[in-house]
Amino acid sequence: MPKTFLLEKARQLQLVVENKFSGNLFGTCYLFGHCMAEILQRSDFDSRKVTGETIIRTINNELVVYGNERHNGEINVGFYHTWCEVTINGQRFIVDPSLKYISKALKDYHSIKIPSSLRGLLISNVFESHYYLYKENVSLAS
Repeated sequence: MPKTFLLEKARQLQLVVENKFSGNLFGTCYLFGHCMAEILQRSDFDSRKVTGETIIRTINNELVVYGNERHNGEINVGFYHTWCEVTINGQRFIVDPSLKYISKALKDYHSIKIPSSLRGLLISNVFESHYYLYKENVSLAS
């Protein structure tokens, strides 16, 4: 139930932003993180915008980094990433609708492909997997 609700809200946000703004939406994670948190707060959920470092593993097993952290062989494409976290029934979830636009930009500007499971949006209670890492870093928040 929580994932279905979150998926619906995140897709609605994507559609609203796409209908309002034309063109490339790469670099708007801060907007999506803030708006998603606000939407969920107004639906009486405990949510917040989170800024930090995100690492995504490509289909070629390379690491794409948003943040200051350095890893061997990584491709650094941004200084930070912003997403939403929500707590439902005591369980924390990442809600990241901006992955749709990150995926497109990585492909268009860097010829990088990420796994298909990350090309639309991410809703997960797992903050670190083989394919991604989400780690808050308050020093990166503006």
